[in-house]
Amino acid sequence: MKVIVKIVLISLIFINVLILPAYADSYLDKSITLKESGVVEAHHMVQKIPNNEISIESVKNIDTVKSAVGTLQNTKNKFYGTAFAIDDYTLITNNHVVEENFGIAKEPKYHPEKPENLIFSPSRNGDKRPYQFTIKDVKMIKGADVAILHTNKKLSSYITPLKLANIQDLPHLKFKDNITVLGYPAKGYLPELFSKDLKYTMYASKGYYLMKAKSIDPQFYIKSIVRKGSSGSPILNSENEVIGIIMDGSNNVNASLTVRSKNELAYVFELSGYVREQIEKERY
Repeated sequence: MKVIVKIVLISLIFINVLILPAYADSYLDKSITLKESGVVEAHHMVQKIPNNEISIESVKNIDTVKSAVGTLQNTKNKFYGTAFAIDDYTLITNNHVVEENFGIAKEPKYHPEKPENLIFSPSRNGDKRPYQFTIKDVKMIKGADVAILHTNKKLSSYITPLKLANIQDLPHLKFKDNITVLGYPAKGYLPELFSKDLKYTMYASKGYYLMKAKSIDPQFYIKSIVRKGSSGSPILNSENEVIGIIMDGSNNVNASLTVRSKNELAYVFELSGYVREQIEKERY
């Protein structure tokens, strides 16, 4: 009997060593890109939608819905990503956008940049920055590439915060549901027709939801044109509600070197589960 118990215990330990590291930390390990998370299935699904069915366009009129989206710049090293407001004082972006020395650091380490080195500029259009907000504090969610920031000044006095989708609706997302990504991808990685756009132009990328990842973390796959600078962009449903946040794209620099990148497969953290719990806990 003792021998059997030992064998069972050793087997359980072995299973933990094999399986858990793949999902140990989706921010550090990018578990969504692993086979176990369903990336191969997503790889096949993204090819079912022709590239001419997705699009990207520069935003000429920053209306109420888009006013909450802006650049989040590290003033120390001049690198930037995208962030968006969800209430009077709360912003959402990626952990890697607020990492100390973002753009220079080689690996994620959960070392947030000092708040005084970060500036949020919503409704930005090129060099025109109608509003600028300094940052009070930064919270990096452990395990997810999602960060929560608070501003010193009241956001809703100047812009209209985005609404988060009802958490009960998220499990009902399905293949080819329409989505929109709002953000600030670098124009140098976009098609030639955008070459004359100003730096820090906002773009709306129209694409599709593909499938939920099989990882234990709330993640899903989309088909959408995502480039460097899009990090931290909100993913909106057809009701202009936030369902997730861009984490990464397979074609960040428009190199189209793989089937995934040629078909614009992108990776998203869904605003549900422990990620949503942390947001609700920290928001105003």
